[in-house]
Amino acid sequence: MKNEHIRFLEKVNKTTTCWQWIGSKYRGGYGHFRRFLDGKWKMYKAHRYAYEYFIGPTNGLLVCHYCDNPSCVNPEHLWLGTHKQNTKDMENKGRWKMIRNPKHKLLNLGIARNIREYKNQNPNMTLKEFALEWDISPQQISRILRNEIWQEEL
Repeated sequence: MKNEHIRFLEKVNKTTTCWQWIGSKYRGGYGHFRRFLDGKWKMYKAHRYAYEYFIGPTNGLLVCHYCDNPSCVNPEHLWLGTHKQNTKDMENKGRWKMIRNPKHKLLNLGIARNIREYKNQNPNMTLKEFALEWDISPQQISRILRNEIWQEEL
């Protein structure tokens, strides 16, 4: 088996600025890398590995990017910070925004009433069928029906 660091470097495309991770990635674009730790294979964030290998221990802090490129593993582009510092960095660079799942619907009390009434008229319908009908997650439907959200005022 190849040395861990050699396996890591085989998945890096070094450009003049960022070192692009060309291996497998998480949804957000951050690379991940299999490591054999404590007798088990574990997934490890590629930029965290790069920081630890080239610079040193992270001491439980986040490994953040100066370049704002999640696929970058260039140790010169990485810095350690807390969640608060990372969030502040994103705000300062104008990258802080809420990302909404397009399948989520904006609800209101009127829609919740309609959902409850529809369920009363169709008591044998499963939550999954109900969710497909309304294009809302079964969990959201269940919360509405149990009056956990969009409660009627008494």
